[in-house]
Amino acid sequence: CGSIRLSRDQIDHINRRMKIVAQWLSKDFSRIPLDLNDFKTYKATELRQIMLYTGPFIFKNIVSQPVYDNFLIFNIIMRILSCSKTVNSQNEYAELLAKHFLSTFCFVYGRGNVSYNVHSIIHLPQDAKKYGVVDNFSSFPFENYLQHIKKIVQPGHYPLIQLYNRITEERECDLLNAHASSIHYPSLNGDHCNGPLPNSISNITITQHSILFMQNFTIRVSNNQRSTRKDDGIIVSSNVVGIVQNILKINGKIYLLCKTFQHISPVFNE
Repeated sequence: CGSIRLSRDQIDHINRRMKIVAQWLSKDFSRIPLDLNDFKTYKATELRQIMLYTGPFIFKNIVSQPVYDNFLIFNIIMRILSCSKTVNSQNEYAELLAKHFLSTFCFVYGRGNVSYNVHSIIHLPQDAKKYGVVDNFSSFPFENYLQHIKKIVQPGHYPLIQLYNRITEERECDLLNAHASSIHYPSLNGDHCNGPLPNSISNITITQHSILFMQNFTIRVSNNQRSTRKDDGIIVSSNVVGIVQNILKINGKIYLLCKTFQHISPVFNE
């Protein structure tokens, strides 16, 4: 197919979808891309969000089918290699997809656009087999810390001495903060009395909460004015999907009152 360019209408359509999707994205995402015209200034975390999560939805039926199919292959490869449950069990499948991705990339964009980064995707499954999920050997922490280094070193003489002094000071502060404030998870916040409550425990003394902090994620129910509908969706290990209606603490144990979806279907059925 050669060079692929998006029209102004296509870009505007994608931007509208990005803004709609952003209303439902969990606060676990620190930065949310809203405009495709700003892609040159996207941070790695924004590109990762599109790559792993929102891309299949914001591009569907807007970009050409060959472009969309090629992106979808890339999305599945990266999801397999980013998950500890699939990185080994589906590694061979990811390797087959990586080879297929490269061949279809050549067809869609032309061989001249096969850069080193594109070609290296073929080797990712083998790297993941050796080192684990891609986050284990990602350069993102180093790139992210480089921005911090630029901020703490002032223009002038002795940049290495400055850097050593600032890092030493930060490490000492981190040790003090670790002793001063250790957060224990799970943690509850946002006490309320608005319900709803299950009928079976109406006579039991309980406390109701709007926010549940876990070590790697946060759940917020929408009856708290500070909350939105971004953080109340859950999926449990049995693949049950639900919306959290209330967070309860009963006899020292935490319970989630949920409405579950009765009918669910795979995203990629079509």
